[in-house]
Parts: sequence; structure tokens; C-alpha cells
Amino acid sequence: MTKVPTTSEAYAMLEQSLSGMCADLNSNQFRPLLESDVGCYLYYRMLENKCALEHLYSETRINGIRKGNRRFDLVVGHSETNDATVVPSLVVQIKCFQKRGQTIQQFHRRYHQIYEEDLPSLEQAYHCFADCEVEVVLDQAQTSTHVHGYLDGITANEVRHEYLCKRFTSSSIKMYWICADDTGKMTTKVLA
Repeated sequence: MTKVPTTSEAYAMLEQSLSGMCADLNSNQFRPLLESDVGCYLYYRMLENKCALEHLYSETRINGIRKGNRRFDLVVGHSETNDATVVPSLVVQIKCFQKRGQTIQQFHRRYHQIYEEDLPSLEQAYHCFADCEVEVVLDQAQTSTHVHGYLDGITANEVRHEYLCKRFTSSSIKMYWICADDTGKMTTKVLA
């Protein structure tokens, strides 16, 4: 059995994986259709970046959170076999805004899910395991008015990514926004 990565080691693996994802998005080698494609990609990249298979989990529950509650998209940690949960070093929730195949209503619903579902789940995890929770948002929904993506737009008189930044910062939970830079290349921005 290999050593479980620390939270800082797991964050480094995730950041390296996100960097690789941006490169593959920019070269058109990775063209996700669904949120699950992003989860699968990050799982693969985490393995490639030296996270041992025995410490990487997808769609799983974490230790200390009541059964029946939300499963987390990607978790690095070690398994508690007695109750089929994971003691995490890193907990990741993923949301995607694709450039094709989604309506404005779906974008709006996904945006609300970030702070109405993902954030409360990550806050609950934070109370059990501080400083290892992160939201990853892949935003490929660029338009002429939303140059960086959907989160560049405005809802209720507030820029969406600024609103999320405030919400995640106040909860001490990290948030990565993968979006287009001013040249149209995908890049990772740390919002909180």
C-alpha cells in the first residue's frame, strides 16, 4: 500500500491535471460533451500525475458525512472499509458549461447548482476535513458578450464569477475557473 497524498500534494496533482486539461482543450485533443467526461479526464490525469489508484475515488461518499448525502465527483484519500467511505486529502466537485448542447436555461440551472448544491456539500465536508475542498468549473460557453465564458455574465446585477468568488471565499473553499483568456485560449483562474 502506498502513502496517501497529503492535501498539498493532492492539490499539486490537481493543478497539474488542470494545466494538462487546458493544454488538451487548446489543442482540441479533449472535447468534453458532459460533466462526466471532465471527471473521467481528471481521474486519468491524477493517475498520470502519480496519484496511486488505491487513493483515487469517483462519485463517492466521504467519512463523517451522513449516508444518503451527496457523493463527491473526485476524492483523493484512503478508504474506510467499515462504512464504505473515504477519509479525504482532497474533495472535488465539478461543474461544466459546454460550448454546445446546452440552453441558456441549463446554464442558469448549473450556475445555481454551484452555490445551492455543490457549495453546501463542500461546506459540510469542510466541517469534517478543513482545507481540502475545491470546486472546478469548466466554462467553455464563450460568446461575444461573455468573452471568458458564462460566468463572465451578470445575474441579479452581479458578475457571476465575482459572486461565486465571494461565496466560496467566505466559506474558505477553493474554486478553479477554467475559462478562455483574452486570446481565446483556455486557462485556469483561481477564484477563491
